[in-house]
Amino acid sequence: MMDDDGYDAEDTDTETPEHYFEKSCALVLLENTMQRLAAEQAAAGKADSFHVLRPLLLPTPGSEVPSYEDAAKALHLSPEALRVTLHRLRKRFAELLRQCVADTLANPTEEAIQAELDALKQAFR
Repeated sequence: MMDDDGYDAEDTDTETPEHYFEKSCALVLLENTMQRLAAEQAAAGKADSFHVLRPLLLPTPGSEVPSYEDAAKALHLSPEALRVTLHRLRKRFAELLRQCVADTLANPTEEAIQAELDALKQAFR
């Protein structure tokens, strides 16, 4: 059961306040990264395509995720072209995520960035 603040009351036995905070911060970071990617796509004239592809990149709770076949049809792409497009978007998302993480660090060394990315993954376990 979700409260108004988005906290899942049924997870209170297994999720500590610290873990909830870390997960919330991680979600904000992922959403900020997705917004950067959306802005890039819009600047490239691909906003409509990105709107179709976004749920396949990072599904949001409560949103409907189209099948690959439906997304390919909507974009007039072959299934292979859709897979290539998604691969490129995922790669760019990963690059932007690294940049977003680096922006949060006082000393963004490769080791520090990787440690933060590892902590981000851990927040979802």
